[in-house]
Amino acid sequence: MKHALLLLFVLPLLGWHHLLTTIAEVSFNADSGYLEVALHCTPRDLEATLSKDLKRLIRLDQEKNLDPLLEDYCNRHFQLLDAEGKQVPLLWVGKEIELRDAWLYFQLDVDGKWQDKTLYNDVLANLHHKYMNTVRLQLGNHKPRSLSFDAKHPQRALSPDLSGQNPSFSRQFSAILGE
Repeated sequence: MKHALLLLFVLPLLGWHHLLTTIAEVSFNADSGYLEVALHCTPRDLEATLSKDLKRLIRLDQEKNLDPLLEDYCNRHFQLLDAEGKQVPLLWVGKEIELRDAWLYFQLDVDGKWQDKTLYNDVLANLHHKYMNTVRLQLGNHKPRSLSFDAKHPQRALSPDLSGQNPSFSRQFSAILGE
């Protein structure tokens, strides 16, 4: 009986892994013509994905040239593609890293035109196939929307009409966060 109870408590732990998520806030700045991005993840996940990507141990608090590594990672895993599939330039702004939160800031040069672009987001995908990335969009005068990205759907089209692109996800995620 003791062993059965022990297994009851231990077995769920063996298959457990924490949920890999990111949240990005993307807004259009009409004055600059850029999309401004604030990408949030945990420092633990950021260290793990960079370490796996670069095949060496990365410690955010000890890495001397962290900004170029973060810029390169974002440039490869958070991309905006134009109608021809060409990547829109990413302009690195900076970072804020604390104990539980990491914020990465950059801009995407859309030359004032965000329509007819495709967003590709597979941040943290190299850590586990079950990751979930959310992008909250505020594009021009359009109602704010959220897009979700996962292994099956790593890219989504940006368009004035974002209906049908998982509009209920933001409500579900807000409920999880208690907002």
